[in-house]
Amino acid sequence: MRVLICGGGVIGASIAWFLAKRGAEPVVIERTGVANAASGKSGGFLALDWCDGTPLAPLARRSFALHASLAEEIADDWGYRRLDTYGGYAHARTGRGRALAWLSDDFAVSQRLGSTETTAQVHPGRFTAAMIRAAEAKGAVLRSGRATGLARHGRSVAARGLLETAQPGKRMALGVVRFGVRRPNRQRLVEIGQRMFAQVHRQPSRTSVVMENSLAGT
Repeated sequence: MRVLICGGGVIGASIAWFLAKRGAEPVVIERTGVANAASGKSGGFLALDWCDGTPLAPLARRSFALHASLAEEIADDWGYRRLDTYGGYAHARTGRGRALAWLSDDFAVSQRLGSTETTAQVHPGRFTAAMIRAAEAKGAVLRSGRATGLARHGRSVAARGLLETAQPGKRMALGVVRFGVRRPNRQRLVEIGQRMFAQVHRQPSRTSVVMENSLAGT
């Protein structure tokens, strides 16, 4: 089965890896470059229990364990490391909070957020690029271009788009990538969306500075 994935960010790269691993034929369409947007510029923090007490808790815990297993399964380096994390404030008064030898006097630590057992970090851009490489090694294809729409034929859905060619400024039509899926039922999608929205609990806003011990996990 061929699957068209729009976007070479961390989500698209991860989908391509897991689909290729299971025998599918993913085609990733990226219009600029792998991890060129948010996937290459985030903090890359991983936390086991920061979502506890919310509907996202099972997902966060599964994700934390999955990152650890991927670091062992894939022969690449994206800076995965376990570390201690703290919360604090800038320009605090001297003597307020806990002191850390590696931290500037302009900061005060107010709480410990996690340990090497519960928090970790990756380099987001390198992680995304590594997942794309791993997916390609299993048969996935990365193409420069953009999806321009969907073409429906009966109960099947096909994607059409444009691909960049080797010649600057030249483009070619993307061959149809057909999906063996039925048209979604509109009412069913509305019901699913309403249930998901109802599960989201708005949390009170809190502002803090997250700091890492640069010596941990090295």
